[in-house]
Amino acid sequence: PTTPASSPPPDVSPVPSPPIFSEFPFCGCRKNPPSPYTFVLTSTEDFAKDSVKVCGVVKVQPCDTADVCCTTDLQKIEFRINDWCWGAIAAATWKGQIHYPAYQSYGQGMTVAKISNLRSTPATAADTELCFLTRKPCSSLSSLCYNGVCEYALIDTKINCCPTGSFA
Repeated sequence: PTTPASSPPPDVSPVPSPPIFSEFPFCGCRKNPPSPYTFVLTSTEDFAKDSVKVCGVVKVQPCDTADVCCTTDLQKIEFRINDWCWGAIAAATWKGQIHYPAYQSYGQGMTVAKISNLRSTPATAADTELCFLTRKPCSSLSSLCYNGVCEYALIDTKINCCPTGSFA
């Protein structure tokens, strides 16, 4: 009997496919819908050697409740960071609780730090402070944030609504 020809071995290092969503945030949510939430940078201060404490406040504003994004919760805040800053946010605080960020890369120049489990509503998020510590090699906002501009997204549990903003 003859042996059938074998298939070539599979490519063990395929080229990554491009992300489905090329704009931050890199998910299928509604970018910049009407929203009750915004994030305002309030302070940056040297915290320890090669570490900076960054704080901001979630502000809640009036919003037309006929739009579903105006009545949604706030589950996480994502920050677009430079690729080499993976792990540079040591920890964050929200309502007195420590939150450790998760990181995800969607390709070159598309890395995010996610601070999750915020479990807030417009009523409970108003004027809540979020602080985080940065560390080497990204111990300043200009080195942490992608191209020196800090883009953020405020995302609900269902990942339907994601108002964005930025600060430098």
